[in-house]
Amino acid sequence: MTDQQKIIDDGTRARRLLEDGDLLEFLQEVEDSCVMQWKKSNPEDQANREMAYAKLLGVQMVESFLKAKVDAATIALKRK
Repeated sequence: MTDQQKIIDDGTRARRLLEDGDLLEFLQEVEDSCVMQWKKSNPEDQANREMAYAKLLGVQMVESFLKAKVDAATIALKRK
């Protein structure tokens, strides 16, 4: 398998995940939970607030990673 084909295959799988309603629902639930954890925390409780924010960034990083794979595949397909 060529590097370009791997990029296309990864992008196809990433798109499938991003279109999976269950996965998107679960990711949204995690995001909502992190936001609620942050909102309910005491402003002086820096450690828990930072932990909630780090979890939120982690979920967003997964989504960004998958979107980047889709974008890379789109570019690779145009170059084919």
